[in-house]
Amino acid sequence: MASPQVRRSAQAATALRLAGASFNEVAETLGLAGAGEARTLVERDLAERSDDDEGRKRLRAEEAARIERVLRGVWGKAINPEDPEHLPAARTALALIDRHARLLGLDAPQEVIVYTPTTGEIDAWVAEMLNLQSALPGEVVEADVLSIEAAEAS
Repeated sequence: MASPQVRRSAQAATALRLAGASFNEVAETLGLAGAGEARTLVERDLAERSDDDEGRKRLRAEEAARIERVLRGVWGKAINPEDPEHLPAARTALALIDRHARLLGLDAPQEVIVYTPTTGEIDAWVAEMLNLQSALPGEVVEADVLSIEAAEAS
């Protein structure tokens, strides 16, 4: 277990990093030996935070706040169709919104139905294909092998 001073330094390094500071800037601000030491402090602090549910919740909240901060920066251009940078900003905003939704688990789950045919159904299909092939010698017979039906998740 790290000393309280090392823990405070690690937490400060992480806070600076999450605010957008480079590892060199973190090292300079905290009086560390260099960017490598800053990176080590941040990585250890993040690893300790992610060991439990509460730590993961905090990390998720911090990451969500970072995404929201960047989104606020592009939002004005993204919603103004008269802005010359409207389309790139809108694409960036949509990507940020998508990432935010995935981070928070807001996307609706997708329903996937997997059908496994019985041995009898497989045997019947093979027999049908053999009968078709023998009825039309020399011709290539194509049959529907897969039928897919899209189901909407509610």
